[in-house]
Amino acid sequence: MKDYIQIGIEKWIREKTMLYFGGSAGQQRVPSSYFNNLDLLFASKEMQLEIVRHFYELYQRAKTLNEEGERVLEEAKQEVDDTEQGIEENVTNCKTIK
Repeated sequence: MKDYIQIGIEKWIREKTMLYFGGSAGQQRVPSSYFNNLDLLFASKEMQLEIVRHFYELYQRAKTLNEEGERVLEEAKQEVDDTEQGIEENVTNCKTIK
């Protein structure tokens, strides 16, 4: 999560900074005045923790749903295998009865 947020912030800063590039293509620079006037707003620590808690809960729920989905899939596969085996046994029994 931290890396995702950091990448988002870096991308946002890079995109805004590119508007202020000076110099030639090989030696582009951003004036220090740009950074002196750059305002970054961050949520309070409590709000950041609440956001992280919420995302963690969503992650845990997604993980649980994924595990449940895998379990249901395995049960369905087993049911299909059991059905196929039952059909094969019935076919075999029909052949031996003739």
